[in-house]
Amino acid sequence: MAAGAFLLRFACHRVFVQPRPLSRSITFWSGVLVMLFLAWSWWDSFRNYSVARVGSVIEIASLEGEVEFGNADWFEPWDGHREKLAKKMPAKIFPRPVFLRGHDDILDDQAEFQRWSEEMAAAPDQVTRAQLRMRTYPRDHVKLMVPHWLLLLAAAPPWFGLLFWRASRHRKARQGLSRLDDEHVSQ
Repeated sequence: MAAGAFLLRFACHRVFVQPRPLSRSITFWSGVLVMLFLAWSWWDSFRNYSVARVGSVIEIASLEGEVEFGNADWFEPWDGHREKLAKKMPAKIFPRPVFLRGHDDILDDQAEFQRWSEEMAAAPDQVTRAQLRMRTYPRDHVKLMVPHWLLLLAAAPPWFGLLFWRASRHRKARQGLSRLDDEHVSQ
């Protein structure tokens, strides 16, 4: 009986008392990879324009620190592309989230188009440029612009929650094993 208790204690000790270190945790490294990807995509969005079309209806674009979700415009279904930004425009690093709807303005003549182009060039940030762009889109066209910093911030609590849950599971297992030891010693 003593050998069985020893083997049980040894097995429990290996599994519960000596958990794998955080550096060997899948939860930890998965979170690190997600956070690094989000940080890289934020950085990359200021240098490149990336767009993917989902079906023939939805477009997802990454540009100037924001991810834009909206109605698809020009590309074939299930298509996408990526291009280097030709000119660095003024942009805020921490833009605000915005929901935009088209205004159906039609730029009839060259003078209107020239004025609109000048407003676009003089726009102080990416949100103002998006608002100006949306003026020329149909009324049923919508865009939701979510900043990359907000995505990074939204991914952090679930990751930290999983890490704290992991730590509490290991703490409870150690407490249970110490109770098992106390019972074994008292017998």
